Amino acid sequence: MMRAHRGELDLDERVCVTPQMHVTGGGVLTLMEREIEISILDLAILMIIVSDNTATNICIDYAGMDATNQLLSDMDLKYTRLKRKMMDDAAVARNDENVSTPADCTKMMSLLYSGKPVSEVAEQTLDILKKPKSTPFAQAIPRGIIIADKGGTLGRVRCDTGIVYLPRRPYAISVMTKFALLSENHGAQLIADVLRVVHETMVTLDATTDLGRNAPELASTK
Repeated sequence: MMRAHRGELDLDERVCVTPQMHVTGGGVLTLMEREIEISILDLAILMIIVSDNTATNICIDYAGMDATNQLLSDMDLKYTRLKRKMMDDAAVARNDENVSTPADCTKMMSLLYSGKPVSEVAEQTLDILKKPKSTPFAQAIPRGIIIADKGGTLGRVRCDTGIVYLPRRPYAISVMTKFALLSENHGAQLIADVLRVVHETMVTLDATTDLGRNAPELASTK
């Protein structure tokens, strides 16, 4: 997005994706049996809404790994780094993992909400993040409330980060889990449970005055 903003590339440029470019893991491009042409923008959308690893690698090539990490530094996201493409087993063996923290992810969402690093880029990024997808946010937040989020899944690791657009009190939240012991989906369920509790609190604050007036009635405990 930043390169497009600077006029260095056109997001409508079409890329020929061949079977030789496919990588394992999530997504839909690996299901294509023949080469297809798709725009850079649509590759970015696939990267977000279905965590398409082939699309992600192409986006990394266009964005540049060093340039991406420099942008993260410029945004003061100290603990978020892109260290490998998908799915680079040799890099994983070296423990060169793509990393972040809940605090960094929440800060990133807050920066995007405030129009940084550039308002046009932030707006377009959030528009993509608002597209429907299967994540703990979608499971936990009632329909009709706008959310902009991105979840992540890898083995027993689960995470989700996003913005919930309540009318008076929009909020950003990130939850990450690892070493899920009960099942691979246990982390996702835990994240959804945390999001529900936080959302109930934020809905109450959204509906009340600073002194607690107009608070919704509590559910009966009988």
